[in-house]
Amino acid sequence: MEDEEIVYPSKIDWWIGLIMVGVPLIHLPLGVMVMMKGLILYGILLIFWGLIIAAILSTLTFPCRYTVSSSNLKIQSGLVTDSFPLSKIEDVKPTRTIVASPALSLDRLELKLSDGTVRIISPVKQEEFISRIKRAI
Repeated sequence: MEDEEIVYPSKIDWWIGLIMVGVPLIHLPLGVMVMMKGLILYGILLIFWGLIIAAILSTLTFPCRYTVSSSNLKIQSGLVTDSFPLSKIEDVKPTRTIVASPALSLDRLELKLSDGTVRIISPVKQEEFISRIKRAI
């Protein structure tokens, strides 16, 4: 029998989504307005920077998900992936910390690992996620 994996996408707060979409997008109308004023190069640069910001945010953020198997937890945020055995988790508790982490919501969970490190995540269905983790550890 294969090891069943359950994927929990990150919960996304509306305002975080708005910032992540709005910051790159605002460069488009600003760039067009600047070009209409005759400053073509500056307008192109504004639009270009908006595209660069969008690309960076996308590759570092999407997808943001947590995959739980019977023995491992894989945390993925864009191109960055972290994986470790569930046996390393000593404690799971809710937190609202603003520490940078692969979490798109402030409704977060703090995972304390046996090596002293902490991982902050924000899965949807947190109660189900916590229950699954606690059964495995």
